[in-house]
Amino acid sequence: ELCLLDQYPNLPTVLWIIAMYCIAGMNGILWGYVVSTVVILHVMAMGNSVAHRLGGRNFDTDDNSRNNCLYALLSLGEWHNNHHARPYKANQGHLWWEVDLVYLILQCLAFLRIIWKLR
Repeated sequence: ELCLLDQYPNLPTVLWIIAMYCIAGMNGILWGYVVSTVVILHVMAMGNSVAHRLGGRNFDTDDNSRNNCLYALLSLGEWHNNHHARPYKANQGHLWWEVDLVYLILQCLAFLRIIWKLR
């Protein structure tokens, strides 16, 4: 599948837009693609603004990154200071209350043997 994605990099986006149209017409495209994409882009931008200014720090890193609860909630579990301190770890939640939903999804994919060598 990777060769197919290399050859047609926009294929997943086009298929998603078609699926949203088939499910809900133009409203499906609006909410299922346009609005969701804008929200995702804003959450990603928060990582380089809010998560470097507001929040606590578990690790003393050189980049002033912070663990921000709102950002972690919106990004499904990226605790930004933890991410900068240990970028090689799949689990960004290092304390018991730092829930990382993306890591739980990755664990499910590893259990199903869709991915492997999860660190």
